[in-house]
Amino acid sequence: MCTNYLTLRGTETEIDTFIDDNRGTYTITFEKAIPLQSEISRTREWRIANWGTASDIDIKNTRMLFPNYSWDPQTSQNTICQLKFETERTPPEHWLHAIAKKYPNIQFTLYYDKPV
Repeated sequence: MCTNYLTLRGTETEIDTFIDDNRGTYTITFEKAIPLQSEISRTREWRIANWGTASDIDIKNTRMLFPNYSWDPQTSQNTICQLKFETERTPPEHWLHAIAKKYPNIQFTLYYDKPV
C-alpha cells in the first residue's frame, strides 16, 4: 500500500466545495473528479493511466481531518484540510493534477510513502 498525505489550503468555501464535490459514501473518491465511464475505464490499466493508481481510496485506512479554520498569514488563506489515505502501490498523481486544474484557488500538497 501507498500512504498518502494530502493538504489543501484555501478559503472555507473553496475547501467545503471540494469536499462536497468529491465525497463518496464514506470519504472522498477519485471517481467523482475522473469518472469511470465504461467497462474499459474499470480496468486496472485505465485507472493507473487516469488516476495514477490502480484503486480508489481505501476507505478502511482513511483519516480525514476536517478543515482547521485558522488564519495562516504566510498564505493569506484561512483553511487547511488534511487527509491521510491509502492507495494501491502508487500515489494518485494524475488525479491530483486533474483536481488542481478544477480547483485553481486551492493549493494542493501531496506527500506519500510508497513501498519499495
